[in-house]
Amino acid sequence: MKLLYLLIGLLGFGSATIASATPLSTQANWARAIEIMEGIQVAQLTSVDPDDLNRAKNLARQAAETENGGLSQYRAEPAMHGSAAESPYVDNGDGSVTFTFFGSIPGEEVYSYESIVTIDTVTWDIVVNYNGTIR
Repeated sequence: MKLLYLLIGLLGFGSATIASATPLSTQANWARAIEIMEGIQVAQLTSVDPDDLNRAKNLARQAAETENGGLSQYRAEPAMHGSAAESPYVDNGDGSVTFTFFGSIPGEEVYSYESIVTIDTVTWDIVVNYNGTIR
């Protein structure tokens, strides 16, 4: 709901003008709205159940860990260990979710791997679309 109010405010709709849907009055308002929308996590706009998204995130991370030699040789970026809603993913709209994330050798501060993994949240099939050096 906070997102809706944020957009209403950004788009120049005051509480008295929401019903009449007054359009933006300036290009600056549009530019600012677009700038903020680009920064909003996709998770706020997804239809994937939060529990399914968390499971999918874990499966994607584990697939990359396996592809890269296990935990003794690879660590995914922190976003793949935290909240699923803040992980780097795209809801494909067909029941699948694609995660694109980086990883490194344990102890290294620079990422050296990129992984793109798609998880079907209906069948739980896992597809490693790409796993290799950062492109």
